[in-house]
Amino acid sequence: MTRLLYVSQGYCTHDRRFLEQFMAQEYQVWFLPCAVDRVRYEQRAVPEGVRGLPPLIAAPFPWGARDWLRALWRFGQRLREIKPDLVQAGTVQ
Repeated sequence: MTRLLYVSQGYCTHDRRFLEQFMAQEYQVWFLPCAVDRVRYEQRAVPEGVRGLPPLIAAPFPWGARDWLRALWRFGQRLREIKPDLVQAGTVQ
């Protein structure tokens, strides 16, 4: 089964639709938001079966230089932990 890491700025309706489609294709899916949303754009939880991960940074954008470095380090950690076959970038505003 293909292991997919879906990375997005936050979580919105478009992300949910993408995640639903990946689950329908029987991927193993992990969802990694980059930041905490200031506004909750999608009220529903991630689709069933998607493994939600905590945001790279527990703060909304914009980030400072130190936050970016921390996010990159954490992203590398997630890649080593999950070992995805595919990394898909989601919506970024």
